[in-house]
Amino acid sequence: LQPDGKPILAGRYGTVDRLLTDGRPDSSFCDSGRYTFPYLGPYDFLNGTSVRSDGRIWVTGRLAQQFLHLARLLPNGRPDSSWGGQGFTAPALGTAHSSAGVAV
Repeated sequence: LQPDGKPILAGRYGTVDRLLTDGRPDSSFCDSGRYTFPYLGPYDFLNGTSVRSDGRIWVTGRLAQQFLHLARLLPNGRPDSSWGGQGFTAPALGTAHSSAGVAV
């Protein structure tokens, strides 16, 4: 939940949604209320979000059923290219890893 009361939701197929306080998609977030990571597919999912005081959004999840996924979006829903080069990373940590949430 952002300080302005707008919920941020992350889910399967790499989608991050921001809703208005009345539950409708927020069209000021990535033009449609939804950002979809272009490299995520049906076996990938996002399961944690956290909003920093500057409005940037951290997102965690799992790629290809085994790799941890970390991403940061700008307040407008676009990837933050100042972090991880493209706004995301999938660190090689060895065997299967995923996340159960994120804290900032």
